[in-house]
Amino acid sequence: MHLVKKSIVARDGYRVTAAKSQLRSNAMKAMVLAVLVGTGLRVEAQTRPEPYPQMASFEEYSMKDKGAEISLARSAAPEAISRDATVLVFGKGGYETAVEGKNGFTCLVERS
Repeated sequence: MHLVKKSIVARDGYRVTAAKSQLRSNAMKAMVLAVLVGTGLRVEAQTRPEPYPQMASFEEYSMKDKGAEISLARSAAPEAISRDATVLVFGKGGYETAVEGKNGFTCLVERS
């Protein structure tokens, strides 16, 4: 590491010496290394195998009693909103409208 020393004399007569490190080339090397390492980590993260390689069957996600699913969906909002809300239930083709609403709100049971 190469240091450049500069000495100055302050107004009160004391000599002040400052050492400044000349690391521009080393700093550039460190930045390039950081970019390469960061890029490598991102690529590695994208190539990991999926933790769930196969989606669960529809039967595992769906509720057998659609009335219970409608009640559960409506329970997420206050009654003043949910009574006139559109209610979606999970069907084989995705979410389907079970109750057509009038107030612009939608209630549904989400799956993860």
